Amino acid sequence: MSISHKQPATIPAVLAPQQAWHRWMPVWYGVFYVVLLFTTLFSQRKEAHASGPLVVLLGLSALLGIWYGFCIPTSFSQYMRSHALVSTGYLLIGWGIWFGLILLDPTYMFLLFGLYPQIFVLRPVPWNIIDAIILTILTLWRRVTSLESVNSDTLFIIAATIAGILFALFIDAIIRQSRERQRLISELEQARQELAIAERQAGVTEERQRLAHEIHDTLIQGFTSVVMHLEAADGALSEDVTLVQRHLDQARRTARENLAEARSLLWALQPEALDHASLPEVLTNLARSWSEENGVRASATITGPARSLRPEIEVTLLRAAQETLANAGKYAYATQVTLTLSYMEDEVVLDVQDNGLGFDAAQLLTSPTRQVSSGFGLKGLRERAVQLGGTLSMESTPGEGTTIAVALPALGKESYLCPEPAQEARP
Repeated sequence: MSISHKQPATIPAVLAPQQAWHRWMPVWYGVFYVVLLFTTLFSQRKEAHASGPLVVLLGLSALLGIWYGFCIPTSFSQYMRSHALVSTGYLLIGWGIWFGLILLDPTYMFLLFGLYPQIFVLRPVPWNIIDAIILTILTLWRRVTSLESVNSDTLFIIAATIAGILFALFIDAIIRQSRERQRLISELEQARQELAIAERQAGVTEERQRLAHEIHDTLIQGFTSVVMHLEAADGALSEDVTLVQRHLDQARRTARENLAEARSLLWALQPEALDHASLPEVLTNLARSWSEENGVRASATITGPARSLRPEIEVTLLRAAQETLANAGKYAYATQVTLTLSYMEDEVVLDVQDNGLGFDAAQLLTSPTRQVSSGFGLKGLRERAVQLGGTLSMESTPGEGTTIAVALPALGKESYLCPEPAQEARP
């Protein structure tokens, strides 16, 4: 018998969040255009200009604004940063327009508030440092030629440029560190995805082994018993009709039990049971179908707001309900069984209560030889619950029925890592 397993779809890579300096770029763009506008308006109000230079100033200002607009798209700035020659040509064109403006009017030096940040966006280290030095040299040359001397303002420009370069290097180091952290986070997310897939595959392998043991312990042994009884009936066919009838009755009873086991296995093997219906709906259908097959009243009650859980948690709860129902029908001789699924804030609890014969729960837990020899069984049910970070508890007294409670952490489908195993609860 093989189990069909659908490989989980590959989870898309985590999208990188937008860098903080990207979010601040519109501010710098706005500063540049505001300074350009006010500088142009201020230059027009000067009476020292003739009509010709004013027209030239307006034309160069408009041309500089158009030129600066090319760097606003993020794709263009990324392309410039990876192509040194293209970004060099682009900057030289803009600096030529700006230098022409400061030759006509030194007021346009205020545009450095937008030109310096542009360098560190479009150019990587060390090119942006070289560009900043060149831009500073052009500024100092125009400053000295206009004043025909070196004053404190010139020294202040040099000091401010050095401080700006150091600050830019500091910001660049922070950006590189942020990108490295982003890369590590992406690798961690990828590792968590691979771990989730590995856990799912390990669960499939474990489930195959469990079903192999369960088929061996139930169906194979049951069919062997049927064959033995039929052979014994065939041998006693001409001797004792009562003996033949006894063997036939035993074979018929064993065949019916195996049929019930086969139906339980088929129900467990159907992956679409939880794919096309929620866990509360599946438990309700399970209680109804089990009640019809066994002639025992069974009901399912849901408390709390239902929500989607991790697949292994829902499957474990479903298997727990199947196992406890099977035990109630075969060994407890119960006339009524109640399933209660409770959704709480941090955990989900399945309680199965019957009014059957009951047993000594403490002795059953401490004596593995007295446990039911089914493939999943109470022992396997406890182990599965502990692996998922939950607990299993039993309350039973001979003649007063049995209550079995399975509590598991209410982890959603978005969780990847299993919680730390909790201590097993004992009555």
